[in-house]
Amino acid sequence: MLHDAEVRAAERSHAALTCGEIMSRDIISVRESQPVMEAAGLLHARRLLSLPVLDDAGRVQGLVSPLDLARAGETVRDIASAPLLVSDQTPVSELLRPLTSGARREAIVVDGDGKLRGLVTQTDLLAAMALRA
Repeated sequence: MLHDAEVRAAERSHAALTCGEIMSRDIISVRESQPVMEAAGLLHARRLLSLPVLDDAGRVQGLVSPLDLARAGETVRDIASAPLLVSDQTPVSELLRPLTSGARREAIVVDGDGKLRGLVTQTDLLAAMALRA
């Protein structure tokens, strides 16, 4: 109950802040046709928690994390999980529950065509909340 009260208070106090204002813009991604081993190597080498998966037009099709690597598949498309997609105008307050519940680590910011614009991680969210408190 205390956690819910804290989340509601944070939602009210940060209602005007948008994902576009806090998102990371320099995002490493993979193509859906890439072999799983390439994605695994990239995650490990760059010490990343996730990689957005893009189609040939640059539209977000999924997300690959170290947990997804345990799935059977040849290409990234085969193992990708469904991402949490938001726009750059989405209020950050809408991410508080999904990113603090432990269910998600990030939200992928897309434009109207579904193309990758940025990423909001738990760290981005916490930093924004702390700086604007």
